[in-house]
Amino acid sequence: CVGRAVAALVTPFVHHARYLAWQLLLAIASAAALWVAAEAPAEDVEPGSSGWWLGVVAPTACFGFAIAPLFPGALLVVEELLGHALPARDAGRVVGAAAAGEMILPLLVGALFSVSPVSFCWSQLVLCAGAALIFFTNSGSLLISKAKQ
Repeated sequence: CVGRAVAALVTPFVHHARYLAWQLLLAIASAAALWVAAEAPAEDVEPGSSGWWLGVVAPTACFGFAIAPLFPGALLVVEELLGHALPARDAGRVVGAAAAGEMILPLLVGALFSVSPVSFCWSQLVLCAGAALIFFTNSGSLLISKAKQ
């Protein structure tokens, strides 16, 4: 909720694609921090310790903050890339694909987490890096053209 509220307040002043790029980079950094914390000895991340707050709680909050505005923001970027509003049929397909992902990914995440918390962290890191790669590949011209203006 906080991530989407901040996005709603910030994106009128910052280009959508640039804001989403920063959010993806924050998600990657947060997932990497969680991976480091998951690899740390248990006594370094004992609940209530500074390692717990800095290595687990803060990166988890940052990860949630970064992921929250990605879907609605991506729809805005798609409309900017197309140069017109997304047709209702296509928007329905996008929402349907997102709903399918919302059903399948929690199952996969739960299975990975049951194997090891470390596998959960690196899988999130790989997913975020893959999403960033796809985003930068497809909207790079939009990011560059807006930077020149």
